[in-house]
Amino acid sequence: LDDSTDYSGVPRVDSAGNILELIPSGSLESLEGEFANVCMKVSSPKCTLSGKGRSVKVDLPDDNDYIIGGNNAIYGNNLVEEEDDPMISFECDVKVVPEPPQDDISTSPPILQPSQMKSLIAAGGLPPSLNFCKWKRLYNLTRDGDSFEQFLRLVNGHDRTVLVVKTTRGQMFGGYADTRWQARHNTRYAHEFYGSAQAFLFRFPNYGEGMLREDKIITYRWSGANRYIQLCDAARRTVAFGGGGDEGGFGLCIEDDFRRGTTGHCSTFENKALCEEGYFDVMDLEVWGFALDYV
Repeated sequence: LDDSTDYSGVPRVDSAGNILELIPSGSLESLEGEFANVCMKVSSPKCTLSGKGRSVKVDLPDDNDYIIGGNNAIYGNNLVEEEDDPMISFECDVKVVPEPPQDDISTSPPILQPSQMKSLIAAGGLPPSLNFCKWKRLYNLTRDGDSFEQFLRLVNGHDRTVLVVKTTRGQMFGGYADTRWQARHNTRYAHEFYGSAQAFLFRFPNYGEGMLREDKIITYRWSGANRYIQLCDAARRTVAFGGGGDEGGFGLCIEDDFRRGTTGHCSTFENKALCEEGYFDVMDLEVWGFALDYV
């Protein structure tokens, strides 16, 4: 580092923590108030006690502050949509693996659309490596049937998946799992949770409301409170995300061969119920995986 240069400044960062631009500290007064409040502050470098290196002091935003990323602002666990602004626009090309022709393909169009896939990426919960992958619809309830065994066969071998539910009330929500769905506890451990802390729940609050922005998303990430992340119980034909809720409830649970389910607050994700009623009947359900994009 050049001792004659003042490196004190404030970097503007995206939702993944990447520095977009370094703003000199003296320029803070000219920034809009919201940017001045949310950027982390980096002090000028100082010599270490050994004299062989330099150190800086970094002040990070508080939990209640937000970081601009894409067309959205992340508040704690939740992603809340902001007005479009060319300074913070999010550009991402979403590629989907084409499905083979089927006689009844018109009766099972995807629930999740590319704009909503972009929202999931912009939310920052998906691993960055998936940004370079194609989305592949592995399982669809209407297309592939309600057999739990069929579900397990079609999603087998995919470590990272997005499960999406469309209810008979026209709501859409789901969860991301960073560990494959498999009945690996086939005996006495069938009731036990497993999974990675990368998992999260999400919902699209405007879906089915006739509003322009049906890709607005709210996410609920792992809170660190417990390891009740995901459950796959073939005996009860149930998959679930999150535990430790009121009276033992799940964050999201789909059961009875994907016919119905429940959702409520759970300490795993500190989420609100993904639908107001707390229970739902399934109109359609799908699971998306990811394939390497070689093109």
